[in-house]
Amino acid sequence: MNDNTGDAVAAEVIHLVAEVLAMDPARLHEDTRAEEVEGWDSFALVRMVFAIEAAFPVRFTLAEIEGIDGIAPLIAVVRQKAEPAA
Repeated sequence: MNDNTGDAVAAEVIHLVAEVLAMDPARLHEDTRAEEVEGWDSFALVRMVFAIEAAFPVRFTLAEIEGIDGIAPLIAVVRQKAEPAA
């Protein structure tokens, strides 16, 4: 994986999360945690997962969803499952 691809994945995931939460993506970063964001609840998380699965060739497992407590874990799943091994 090159850094540009990783940055593109992070940017797209952040954009999708912002879209679900109806907020400016500039307010979100890879290290943003769920408890820091108003409106990030379990229903919003499910909507985020659906949006990410529609945008990337990934499927989240229940265990992965249960472990998501911020943007970084969302990005990690996409990077792990969608990007070819180097």
